[in-house]
Amino acid sequence: MSKSKKLLILLFIILAAILIISFFAVKALCFGDKIVNSEKLLIDSTTLLQYETEKGQNIDMAVSGDIIVIGEKLYQVRIILNRQDDGECYGVENVDVKLAVDSNVEIVEAFYSANGPDYKIPEVDYSEGTKTVRCSSDRGYLDFRLILSGDKAEEALLNVGYDIAGKQMYSFNRFYGFEENIELHVR
Repeated sequence: MSKSKKLLILLFIILAAILIISFFAVKALCFGDKIVNSEKLLIDSTTLLQYETEKGQNIDMAVSGDIIVIGEKLYQVRIILNRQDDGECYGVENVDVKLAVDSNVEIVEAFYSANGPDYKIPEVDYSEGTKTVRCSSDRGYLDFRLILSGDKAEEALLNVGYDIAGKQMYSFNRFYGFEENIELHVR
């Protein structure tokens, strides 16, 4: 191979590298974003978590939690987490739902569905004085149902953790470690 062909190939490789680096730099600068506003609204038994980014993108997620009295010291708990319109620019990922109850409360039944029609059994962690029922979802949907029995079942505490991840041109944007305590409504 002649010296001019080697030089031409080297220049082509350098130009390609510069173009690739420039593309990612422009993408990071033009589509780099951050969350500038957040709100937590209560609408009946649903908590609406709203976020707004610097570029004007809105991210909404609804969390509904009810405790329904179905008998003497017997309660049905239903928790629904829904990111309905899974927007073009951002989505909810790595959802972790924890329901803490007194250790004297009996968990009669517990199951959940995440990301599809299959139901799973949640994990139960025991610590001093508390049972924590935990389930997770890769995306922003979860339907969690329990039947609890005991005096302090109405005092269950719900905690929801999640991340917000950019999509397509916003894919460099990831916001980690969001966590909210959600009020459960007794009916």
